[in-house]
Amino acid sequence: MKNKTFYFHFKERTQTSIKEFLKQKLKDSLHLKESPEIFQKIKIELNSKMTTHWETLIQTGDKITLHLPVTLLKKYKLPVTPQYSLEKKDILFEDDFILIIDKPSGFPSAETLDPTRDHAHAMAERYCQKKLILMHRLDVETSGCLLLSKKKQATIFLQKLFEKKKIQKTYIALTTHPTPSNEWEMKNYLKKENSRILKMQETHSGGDLAHTKFRIQEKKENYTIVEATPLTGRTHQIRVHMKQSHCPILGEKLYANEVHSRLCLHALTLKFPHPETENVITITSEFPDFFKNEKKSNT
Repeated sequence: MKNKTFYFHFKERTQTSIKEFLKQKLKDSLHLKESPEIFQKIKIELNSKMTTHWETLIQTGDKITLHLPVTLLKKYKLPVTPQYSLEKKDILFEDDFILIIDKPSGFPSAETLDPTRDHAHAMAERYCQKKLILMHRLDVETSGCLLLSKKKQATIFLQKLFEKKKIQKTYIALTTHPTPSNEWEMKNYLKKENSRILKMQETHSGGDLAHTKFRIQEKKENYTIVEATPLTGRTHQIRVHMKQSHCPILGEKLYANEVHSRLCLHALTLKFPHPETENVITITSEFPDFFKNEKKSNT
């Protein structure tokens, strides 16, 4: 039976027994419903030695290791707590094969480390009342077009399109900094900066190719709207490339110190052959409200 292992190190005395600690962690850290089956099948190490003395008080410096069967993690996982309901206005395109929704900013595309946190994939499945396949992801702070598949044959078709780079994505971003030119492109290799946080950096050894084309869509006195077309699909690709172009996105807090109520990056369009007809369709999401407000205030 396959187990998942969790490690805990106590730097201070807690006056808590192993049993009470376990009850607390089931809900707060492991996000599981409390069940007798879990208490029967979990294995606990105290300072690298198996123990069944669950009434033992945890001391300063103690290390506890939990071994829990993966099947129980799935069986007793706490359900998602709904945050949003998908409405008709959020549906950009829907038929028997695919669903394209307008993801709000600040909302994950898929399940996070906290399985009770709501996400766009779960929201779409609640709306359709069936299982869907999420075909790609947007950053939590990025809004706009998000594509899901309803049928197996559609999933296979769309996966091949992604592999062959036949799905064209267009984003818009706001910046208050001068751009290198009216049109430019960035092409380099990116990798994770470290294992602790999801942050990318340029590398000259290893990494994945990242290629983005940019052009100015509209220029105002205090800001510029930039259209970005990623030719590869790397994590944070547009955000990193705009920072490297010395025009970070407004609201960018991870790669710059750009103050705004949100990251001003929006997935504007998706263009690809439909999985049934193979006719090319273009789906567009409207500018978010903050873009409209910014444009009005500077007009």
